[in-house]
Amino acid sequence: MDRNLILYPDPTLKKVSYTVTFFNDVWLDALISDMHLIMNQFNGLGLSAIQVGEIVRVMLMAQEDPEHPLVLINPVITKTYEKKELMKEGCLSFPGIISKVDRATVIDVTYNDAQGGTHTKTFKDVFAQCVQHEIDHMDGVLFVERVSPIYRISLADKLKHRRF
Repeated sequence: MDRNLILYPDPTLKKVSYTVTFFNDVWLDALISDMHLIMNQFNGLGLSAIQVGEIVRVMLMAQEDPEHPLVLINPVITKTYEKKELMKEGCLSFPGIISKVDRATVIDVTYNDAQGGTHTKTFKDVFAQCVQHEIDHMDGVLFVERVSPIYRISLADKLKHRRF
């Protein structure tokens, strides 16, 4: 495995990821495999490719079977239901940082699988939160930018390296 988890304040985390246009590919399969190993190594619920230094729209999310995470390539939120909730959230790229983020509790997402097939799925609660968090990563948005100004002040000492 040549990839490692990228930690804040690495500027790569602020880059906008590119759409994946190739499927059934050795490089893509290796990326997914590396992401799976890293996500499991750090006990993550989800991981975006940008967090391992690859600027492509790929994310993994844990499921009931830890050996088979859900792979979402080019995910797009197609519907956000009205209910939002302030939920505790952390990030593998921000070890030790937990804050509350306002997220939709139910979303519909269209995405590709590793073979290029298109799927639409409804995600709820923590899984909806995870997908929104990972899509934010793909868009160069960090979860600490989504917290309220009051929470940002409380995070300031831990995040001295950068202004939000």
